[in-house]
Amino acid sequence: MASTIYDLKEVMDRLLAMEKEAVPGSGGATYWPYSQDKLPYWMNRLNPMTVDTTPSADIVVDRYSVSALLVIDHFDAGYEGTKFEDAYETYIPDVIHFFDDNPELTSAAYPDPLRYIDDKDPAYITGLPSGTRVVLNSGIGVRQVVLEFAIAVPLWRRQY
Repeated sequence: MASTIYDLKEVMDRLLAMEKEAVPGSGGATYWPYSQDKLPYWMNRLNPMTVDTTPSADIVVDRYSVSALLVIDHFDAGYEGTKFEDAYETYIPDVIHFFDDNPELTSAAYPDPLRYIDDKDPAYITGLPSGTRVVLNSGIGVRQVVLEFAIAVPLWRRQY
């Protein structure tokens, strides 16, 4: 019988804390759809997970993929495209560098490394799969201008 030894809520909470620290003044939630008045803000979503059985006979690695959307503006509020400069000049490099510097999901709010993440196989940003785009947030009926970051989070667990 397999036993999960990590806490996905903690993982999502840590990711949001990291995102908020990488983009000072941002807010957000560990889920979507989500909306707030103050921009920018984050929405996170758990994507597919695969299981890697190669580490050892009794250890497997659950490889999670997380989408982190940074809402830059609400398109219907008169968005003119100028905030993309913030994305290219500040948000993208700052977020990537913050994650590069904190691969064990650490931040001011979570100074200790996440248990069950391997320092040799840590979390990292795998890319910007959609780059900057406009999405319809069906939960609030608003089109939003977002940056989407893909984050790999490998977590090991013992199989019994």
